Amino acid sequence: MLLKEIIGKRITNIYCLYGKYDEWLDTAECFIELDKQWIIDIPRGWFEGDYEIELLEVKPGALSFFGKKYDYHFKSESKPTDEIVEDNKNFLHKLFSRLFGHKPIKKENGFYDMDADDDFKHFKDRVIVDFIWYNRIDEKGFFLLDSGYLITHTLTSPEGTGLAGINIFESIEELTELSGSDYEKISDK
Repeated sequence: MLLKEIIGKRITNIYCLYGKYDEWLDTAECFIELDKQWIIDIPRGWFEGDYEIELLEVKPGALSFFGKKYDYHFKSESKPTDEIVEDNKNFLHKLFSRLFGHKPIKKENGFYDMDADDDFKHFKDRVIVDFIWYNRIDEKGFFLLDSGYLITHTLTSPEGTGLAGINIFESIEELTELSGSDYEKISDK
């Protein structure tokens, strides 16, 4: 499947397989299901011409993002969810968003940014309307959805930051505020 062929496809499921590397990095492999037919990864940016997306199979142990109970991230004994107060959550969200350029989703380690029952509607069963990427570094691109939300995939992050896995932006404005406006879009190619 060519990258430009994902435009118009619907995200019907997202699976993530979480792990650790070297005892200090959280890792995540994520698989995006399109139209209940194809499984892909969010491609990296920084390419030219027609880009072939590899079709994948969901690895055993990967958890459905839209499952009834989703373990978003590693369980952290040092930061149990019940003990994090609202002020600390807001401060940490803003800090991690500024430092790492991504907004973490609700996680077992206490970082909350979405209410799963309400906010999944912004990307569950949504249509991909564009693909956006930055050329300055070798990172994953972003699927722009018909809801205006963008999703990306972070492969690794320092343990406990809550950034490995699917990360979201609520709008292109939020993305450009954190990462700049020098992005490219597949629709412009």
